[in-house]
Amino acid sequence: MASQLSSIVESGQHACYGIEWQLTDGVLVAKEVYNPSWRIEYAARAGLKSLFTTESTRHTFTPGEGLVGQVFLQQQPTFAKDLQQLTEEENRAAMFGGAAFVYKRTALAAEYGIHSCLFVPTKSGVLEVGAMLVVSPDDLIAPALVKAIQEGGPIPEVKPAPVKLAPCAPWLQKIAESCPELCYAIEWTMSAGTLQVNESYNPAWRVQYAAQAGLPGLYTSSSRALTFQPGEGVVGQVFQAQKELFIQDAQEITEEGVRDDMFSGNQVHFLRADMAKTFNIRSAAFVPLKSGVLELGSMKQLKSMAALLTDSTMKAIEEAPCALAK
Repeated sequence: MASQLSSIVESGQHACYGIEWQLTDGVLVAKEVYNPSWRIEYAARAGLKSLFTTESTRHTFTPGEGLVGQVFLQQQPTFAKDLQQLTEEENRAAMFGGAAFVYKRTALAAEYGIHSCLFVPTKSGVLEVGAMLVVSPDDLIAPALVKAIQEGGPIPEVKPAPVKLAPCAPWLQKIAESCPELCYAIEWTMSAGTLQVNESYNPAWRVQYAAQAGLPGLYTSSSRALTFQPGEGVVGQVFQAQKELFIQDAQEITEEGVRDDMFSGNQVHFLRADMAKTFNIRSAAFVPLKSGVLELGSMKQLKSMAALLTDSTMKAIEEAPCALAK
């Protein structure tokens, strides 16, 4: 079912992986797994040591054992709203009428950021498709496709959709692709007295990830709706102080803001913390330019500015038409 499994996963609006469990010698084992290309790239850039599917293949289940075994035994499609919360008794009761079972991959789901999952039984095993978000079962596998899987019917072929990248200045693309940790780049430019997004870039894998993960667009696109006065927010403060700033975790910045020696103890607010959570942005670097600010971000929580401003990145910046602040 390798090609069918890929079609099933690719057809799911929010699906990020698929596993085909097959009954072999009385035990359910992982026969095939599939991860979209964006998920593999995401895992690498997010610093994950492996993939949820790879770690799952180390597990086996007898009929009735665990969630996979229960689904096979009951022969009923089963939706788990959040795999990370399956230890709660009400979830067990709701799915199997109180039947006792232990989900063995709760910690694994938490480690690899897996939440909702749909399990579809077949005559010879179970098909498992999951997402990185809490979604509905129809967002994973369409009802008509669930029926086809159960009945062994034909599965329509679905290939990954080609990624269409928005036009971008080649120099910014070069900067963004110079560092493996980067998932976006924004050039903020002074215009009519405010800092506005002039250019932005997202690698192809990031665009595909955002689309299939169900994100409401891109972080860069949402940032275009914002403007900053010199001294306002992190972007405005970096431009006004003309000094670099590194934020280790943009999602954890509170209302109190962050203080940094470069700003002489001034209160500095990052006004996009909620946006960072929505689009899964973690670390970010802000580099002052003569006419604005260069912002570079990652989906991974990094230790220092050097992880984003590598030698190759700095070389690309120095060769770009945007002039660094001196």
